[in-house]
Amino acid sequence: MRAMLQLALAAMLFPLSMSATATSAAAHFGALRKDEQKVKVEVFYETHCPACQAFITGELAQLWADAEIREHVQPLLYPFGNGAASTDVSDQGTTSYTLTCQHGESECQGNLMHICAITQLNDPARFMPLIMCMESFLKTGMGTISEAGPSCATENGIDWNPIQDCVANPNTQRDMYAIAFYSNHLEPVRQYVPWVTVDGLHETGNLLQEVCAAIIA
Repeated sequence: MRAMLQLALAAMLFPLSMSATATSAAAHFGALRKDEQKVKVEVFYETHCPACQAFITGELAQLWADAEIREHVQPLLYPFGNGAASTDVSDQGTTSYTLTCQHGESECQGNLMHICAITQLNDPARFMPLIMCMESFLKTGMGTISEAGPSCATENGIDWNPIQDCVANPNTQRDMYAIAFYSNHLEPVRQYVPWVTVDGLHETGNLLQEVCAAIIA
């Protein structure tokens, strides 16, 4: 079933005419190149969720800070969470996407920023520090999501402009819908956020321990 859902996700992200954003999104979200030699840590979250912010800046950051463990881990981040997503097809055959986020429009913008950071940077070594910085920015009340992105990009030596252009690109709405679809069709069913799996198995409370066990298995 999981493989079928990944194929469905690939189909959503691979129309006949592909944008660069859609192509890189497919690559990240399991349609092209999951590294079978690495332990896959999938994180289903939303940018304005306090528990998600605590997890990303806590357990996940601790894991990522360990260079030896990091070499064996592939982080796969799915920023959507408990929102609602729907599509509508016009008489002309054009598909539009409606995305509603649990914590409002600013969270939708934050989720889009995260997916664009992932797809534009296309390298965990670059997008993980940016995303952890943005979540820390919100968690500590330093400012809004609109301020977090450029500030953290500057802090990490990243050009924010391509990410911002990606957020404004209508194709990114389609990519976010695909993430929502995947997130809402997991087995076992996702019950809350953050929802974390290690090689497809739901993480039960000690991420570092479970990742280490998967590495040596």
